[in-house]
Parts: sequence; C-alpha cells; structure tokens
Amino acid sequence: MIRRTVAASAAVLVTVGLWLWWAGREAEPDPTQLRTVFVPSGPPTVTLTDTLRVGQTLGQLFDAYGLSGPDAVEVVNLLRRYKNPRSLRPGTIVQFEANLVEGPTRDGHPLMDGLPIRILLQPDPDARLVLDSSRGEWLASLDSVPVVRDTVRLTALIERNLYDAGVAGDTTGMASAEVNQVVWALSEVFAWRIDFYRDIRSGDAYRTLVERLVRPDGSVRSVRVLAAEFRNRDRVLTAIRFQPPEGRAGYFDQDGGSVRRAFLLAPLDFRRVTSGFSGRRFHPVLKRYRAHLGTDYGAPPGTSVRATGDGVVRRAGWWGSYGRMVEIRHANRISTRYAHLSRVSVRPGQRVAQGDVIGRVGSTGLATASHLHYEFLQHGRHRNPARLNLPPAEPVPEELKPAFIEERDRLLALLSQIELPALTRMAEGSI
Repeated sequence: MIRRTVAASAAVLVTVGLWLWWAGREAEPDPTQLRTVFVPSGPPTVTLTDTLRVGQTLGQLFDAYGLSGPDAVEVVNLLRRYKNPRSLRPGTIVQFEANLVEGPTRDGHPLMDGLPIRILLQPDPDARLVLDSSRGEWLASLDSVPVVRDTVRLTALIERNLYDAGVAGDTTGMASAEVNQVVWALSEVFAWRIDFYRDIRSGDAYRTLVERLVRPDGSVRSVRVLAAEFRNRDRVLTAIRFQPPEGRAGYFDQDGGSVRRAFLLAPLDFRRVTSGFSGRRFHPVLKRYRAHLGTDYGAPPGTSVRATGDGVVRRAGWWGSYGRMVEIRHANRISTRYAHLSRVSVRPGQRVAQGDVIGRVGSTGLATASHLHYEFLQHGRHRNPARLNLPPAEPVPEELKPAFIEERDRLLALLSQIELPALTRMAEGSI
C-alpha cells in the first residue's frame, strides 16, 4: 500500500514537473519573433551655423555660443593639433550642435540649452574637423569631405584665346572657376602638340569630356580630361585618356600613339610671346641689332617656369646678361636654358622631370621687363623648337591594344554625343 502511494505521488510530481517545464518553455521568448523595445529618447538637438567674420577671433565666435573660459581653451588647444586657429580665414563655416530649448526663440531662431555637444568646422575645402564632447570630454577627429564623381562636357569656339573661349563656350552651367580648371587641364593635355602662344587662331575649336570630383557644397575638388578633340588651323587633334592595369595613365591618339612628346613646346602656362626666334632683332637694352636665338615669354613676376624635358641641371645661378638662369642637359645632346629668373629652385647636378618647376619669372640680367627667355640647343647649336619634329613617347603596348580600343570607342561615343552649337558657324571640316 505504501509503495503504491509513493509511486502515485512520484507520478504526480513528475506530471506536475513536466507541466511546469512545458509552461516555462512556452513563456520563453521566441527568437524568431520581433520584439518592440521602447527606449526613451534624449532631448531634441539643434544645429546652428555661423561663419568667422573679418577681424573676429575663434574665441569670440565660441563665446557667442556659450563656450568660454576653460572649455573654450580646451577646444582651441584640441583644434591646434590639426590647424592653427589664427590661420582660419574669414568665411570659415562653423557649426554648433547642442540640446534645444523647446518653446522660446530669439529673433525667430532656436536657443541652445547649455554648452555645445559638438562643433564642426572645415579648416580646408577637403577636410572636416569634428570636436565632440558627448562622452564627457572633448575629442577631435578629422574626416575627409565626401565627393561625388560625375562627367561633364565643355565645348567652345575660339575667337581670341583659349581662356576666353572656355568662359564663353557651352559649359553646361559650370562656374567660371571650374571652367578655368578645365581649360588649364586641356592645355596640359595638348602641351606637346600645340603652342598656345603662337599656334592658336580665331576659328579654332574644341570639345572635351571631363570627369570631376564635386564636394557637397557644389565646389569642385579636381577635374581631369577623359577625351578631347581640338581643331587647330587645318588639323584635328584627338586625345584619349587610358589607364593601364599597372602603370600611369596617359593620353593617346585614336591609333594608340602617345600625345606626349620628349619636350613641351613651352616652359610656361600659356601667356604671350613678346619676341620670337630670329636671326636679327633690335635689342632694347643694347640698342643694336643682333640675333635672338630664343623665345621671350611675357609673364608676371613669380610665374612658375617648368622644365620642358627630363634631364640634369648643368648650371643654376647668375650668368652674365642672362641674369639668374638654369641650364638643363637632356638626352641626345640637347640642352635648354631659362634666363632672367627672379628665383632659381634647383641646383647643379639635380635631376629634373618634364614639368618640374625650376624657377620663377623675373627681370634679372639684360632685361627691361619681367619675362622668360627660353633657348633650345641641339649639338651645341641654337634651334627653334617650334620647327623641330621631336619623337613621341611610347605608344600603347600591343598587348594592351584591345583594352585601349574598347576604352577609346566608349569615350569617343560619349564625345560624339556633345552638341556643338558654337561650332555651327564654322566652315566645313568642323569637329
């Protein structure tokens, strides 16, 4: 009898235990079901934007937003690790994020409750400095400004010069500063094929496909030419940008030949020629006729002077009537000279690359005004570089031709879609 009672009691206990286990199991949350968790939100925040004014210090601007005393000193010292506060220019945008005082406003603007939680400012167009106190102490981080990559067009008919044509052409709404960037980039692409001092004529024209990087405020970080066609006198020059899988990008014609040459046609960005290569010219200082075995380029003092080809500096410094000058020795017994410089930026024996800045325009030596005197010597004899047929750089390698042709066809198809309203006035043979 006792055994039956114990067995019955045990059965009851097991049954109750199983029931409790099952009930508890049913009470556990199902991981496959979504649950809503309510988290109390913090106070609303407000972001106020201001700009640094002329004559205003950063401390004064901080004080206007409730940040003063030791807190302001701490923030300024933190900022100084990334940027000298004194170097911030008027117009620098500063944003203050803080808790919002609900209800009252001042002149229709929301009010901040206490010190700013976060301060954001842009020390330069491509960087944003974030000063954050949300963790109980001020911390700083420097973020790069995000950019958007897009492709735009530029087409123009030249009536006076390359710059004016760019400003007056079809720029698809681009700002003048951006057009200037495109024009300079275009002049660099064709710097080996066109002398923009002497070769440009009224009626020349171009169209170009340009890739640009645009900041959130709409300003442009950089531009680069993807493809371009330039009608210069009776010739049409084509340049296509091609980036090999390994190596530097370059510009090539439709057949894959390099647009680049061993020497630039001019050592300056396009300015104006004041005196060309001549066997007989009246010298303004000596007051007599003599040969002018070089080319004079008028340019403001301090204008950068570039090496027209790769080489080694043979002479750098003062040299008689040349004033301050630089002479560079190149391959194949070619030398170039750059005279009347205000400053020399290289030293004898230094190796330079094509396009490197070697000095600044001046008026030293026998010079009546600021300009650059440029000479080109081959086998020790002065030559007119504009009349020399200098060899091109290496073409697209044969093994990369299929990839180049694919890229060429893609870019030229885009280029051909550009309408040329400014070029309709031109005679047959337009681009």
